[in-house]
Amino acid sequence: MPRTPASPNRYSDMDTRYHSADVRHYDPITDDRASVRLLPLAAMFTALGVLFPQLFHMLGLGSTFLPMFLPVLAAAMLLPQRLALIVGILTPLASWMLTGMPPLSPPILPLMVIELTAVALVAGTLRRGLRWPAIVVVSVAMAADRLLLLLIIEGVSAVAGIRHPLLGPAAVLAGLPGVAMAIIVLPPTVALIESRFPRLAAARAERSIARRRED
Repeated sequence: MPRTPASPNRYSDMDTRYHSADVRHYDPITDDRASVRLLPLAAMFTALGVLFPQLFHMLGLGSTFLPMFLPVLAAAMLLPQRLALIVGILTPLASWMLTGMPPLSPPILPLMVIELTAVALVAGTLRRGLRWPAIVVVSVAMAADRLLLLLIIEGVSAVAGIRHPLLGPAAVLAGLPGVAMAIIVLPPTVALIESRFPRLAAARAERSIARRRED
């Protein structure tokens, strides 16, 4: 019995191109082929997440400007969500293994893992899933991080019996320069990367156009 030829609009195992006629089958958040092809970019963002804090710490600005958040947020807006979450988890772990920072005692490392994973999840969902503007995505993601940080510090302080009403607010306010820098720097940086590497944004744009045509 002769085999039915595969539809030219479907992906073959060896095909690395996205067909515009088949874009409705492509999900930029969960597509495995996209994730495999973008692994080098994810590794680059992870490496930047290790390098940036070292450069900022040399100037005494590490804890103020939150440099590790910059590449993780960029990854969340440019990569499939699975990869972005991996970058958020691996970046502080890789930094700790290579440089000893963030430290395990006090437990800054697990806190950073939680924060960066949450930031990647929020930013990836808003940008890659809902297609919100980059400046809004960064603002909301960083606001969510500051709130999460406050809740964690207040919760740990209550469990440990530490009574200091300004401990949580002080930690949140200390990172506001980093929040401002992320809001200023990341949106034009992401726009520039997407303009130079259209494949990082083309699938999202084509999918939006396809949906409009179907509607």
